[in-house]
Amino acid sequence: MEKIYLSFNLEPKKLIKVWFLFVGLIIAPYVLQYVAYTSGDAENYPVQREFYLISYLYAILVALGYALFYFKFATILINRIGYKDTNLEFTENFFSYFVLMIGGILLCIVTLGFYVPWFIASINRFFTDYTRYKEDYFEFNGKGSSLFKIFLLWIVIPLVLIITFFSVVFAASGMAGGPAKPQMLGQYAFIFQVVFQIAFYFITIPFFFLSFKWRVNTKFKDFQFEMDPPFFNTIGFIALQLTLSVITLGIYLPIAFVNSYHFVLNQIKGVGEERTLHLNYEKETKKDFLFIWGQFLLVILTIGFYYPWAFKKMGTYILSKTSLQFISKPSQTIAIGELPNAQLFSQALADHSNETVD
Repeated sequence: MEKIYLSFNLEPKKLIKVWFLFVGLIIAPYVLQYVAYTSGDAENYPVQREFYLISYLYAILVALGYALFYFKFATILINRIGYKDTNLEFTENFFSYFVLMIGGILLCIVTLGFYVPWFIASINRFFTDYTRYKEDYFEFNGKGSSLFKIFLLWIVIPLVLIITFFSVVFAASGMAGGPAKPQMLGQYAFIFQVVFQIAFYFITIPFFFLSFKWRVNTKFKDFQFEMDPPFFNTIGFIALQLTLSVITLGIYLPIAFVNSYHFVLNQIKGVGEERTLHLNYEKETKKDFLFIWGQFLLVILTIGFYYPWAFKKMGTYILSKTSLQFISKPSQTIAIGELPNAQLFSQALADHSNETVD
């Protein structure tokens, strides 16, 4: 039952260009919006109209930039995770990913969003099925229909019920007291916003848990990875970590991450024909908290410039404490008395032996 630890050998310079691409994508729309507000006037409307047309085209370029960022970031991350001195390897190119994205986005538009779960499944399958360790590829088995059910039960239906409930309450209040005053409408809107945000916060917890469990459904060689923790215990644990992070204004966030990472890994296992693969993170709460917060502070103090180095150090630190352990399944021995007609077989074997000796 030897423990084998993972490794992360990222060179920060490989991440710098991708990181600044991301920063540029965040800043660029605000710059464009500022220019739109400060340029032109009512007398110069045709120029403004052309400017907004350019803005829409620019938005498309920004979307493509995000697609490129996601692809580059994901492939860099995959290719730098090591196991037994050999890294994972992603073997597909950006063009295939680009075609997948364009086709998926068009189908989402045509189906009015119903294709989104299948689109997410295709993206997960793309990055999983083109990742290999040595000569063996991973295989993603999650289905879009399963994710659609999760969306429907934990996002769509709860939101529809909340909106319907408040619509009925507002309508009843208006009928009971005549036309609602603007002041009361403002109060109702405020109450709705607060309750909606709280409710949305809690319904997203089971959604993210179930969607992550859906993503774990992966196969490698004869190992089928699965995750099946107690539902309500898991939801309560995640809710507690998020709530403490919010109450402490983010101070608790590193501990929440470590606790969640440790909890999730302990729930994932790869079931093979002869062995079971268990994952674990060696949690050291105080040490982990100080290390992660130290990296956070350096990123904040450098206005984000330190992020590639922080990402490298945190990835190395966390994966060096993440272990894989193979446990062989106990061999199954069957007593002769458990076999059908065992006594008759034993008696016949004994009689044959006596005849042979004679």
